[in-house]
Amino acid sequence: MYGLRILQTVPRGASIAALAMVAAGASGQLPSVPVGAIVAYSGRLAEMPPSFQLCDGRLYTQEQYPVLWTVIGTQWGKGDVAHPTAGRLPNLTGRFLRGVDAAHAVDPDADARVASLPGGNTGARVGTLEGYATALPRAGFVTGIEDTPHTHVVVVNGSNEGGPNFYDSGPGRGVADPTTVTVSDNTQGHTHQVIGGDKETTPINVAVHWVIRVK
Repeated sequence: MYGLRILQTVPRGASIAALAMVAAGASGQLPSVPVGAIVAYSGRLAEMPPSFQLCDGRLYTQEQYPVLWTVIGTQWGKGDVAHPTAGRLPNLTGRFLRGVDAAHAVDPDADARVASLPGGNTGARVGTLEGYATALPRAGFVTGIEDTPHTHVVVVNGSNEGGPNFYDSGPGRGVADPTTVTVSDNTQGHTHQVIGGDKETTPINVAVHWVIRVK
């Protein structure tokens, strides 16, 4: 069935989704993957079907991929000075995907999302980027050994032990009741170093090529 050419007609005023599905059929394949769909590809790029392109942020034009332009336009970024009317394919190199959360049910910072490439969408919309973020830990952790110099004031609340003092001319020679020695609150600012950790925080993952259907 995948080798059959599917001929379809689209009425005037058809939706973008319909255009994309017809384009899939016109390419000689079943219209199961519409133009603009992003999928994971595990093969060699040299053997990737010509109807797909790598999601690496490259420029594309309306003339080059007219149906794709209708579907995504410049949501993922606009062209540069030399190509002002161009758009960009998604740039998903080394990135995870996350569902759009316009209702802020899961993504509390959805409105603060920025364009993944210059000129692209912002806010809780397709194609936007969220940078590194770290929430408070849900479980406790241990800090490293304190090596920043600082002091604590010791206050003696007991009396001096009577008897001769061999190291000074004073009458006392020590603290009579060491259990009454208290340490004041620290008044010097200092930090504790959290040791360990990796270069980034990620779940267990495997690498694939993110590709987009362009025609």
